[in-house]
Amino acid sequence: NAFVASFIGTPQMNLIEGHLQAVQDDTATLDISGSVLQVAVDPAVSALEPGRVTLGVRPRAFSLASEARADAISASAELIEPMGAETLIHARTAADANIRVVVPRDKRVAVGEALHLTPDPGQTHIFDATGKAIRQ
Repeated sequence: NAFVASFIGTPQMNLIEGHLQAVQDDTATLDISGSVLQVAVDPAVSALEPGRVTLGVRPRAFSLASEARADAISASAELIEPMGAETLIHARTAADANIRVVVPRDKRVAVGEALHLTPDPGQTHIFDATGKAIRQ
């Protein structure tokens, strides 16, 4: 569930509140603070009615896209933490959601840089309004 996901792993999973609008062909359309995001999800998510959900993505399960697109969350880098072979980026969306992203050390990101974060479809989790993980 979302409670357990919030403290397992270092750094912890990103839990982003949103509104499920629709699911078609295992792709969910979510409203994340006024921005529409399309993300591949577990087929079980198609059984959910539109409503409040939480998108869960581990910091290492993001790829950086070169531009804004429908399957990416846009955010601005606020803090860069070198961690040896990796770098932890703390970013903030326009709707004030804090997102943590881990990238390889050789990926250079500057404070204030616009990031477009694409969740790995195999590592994207949807939690219903009660916090229960939705999966087969």
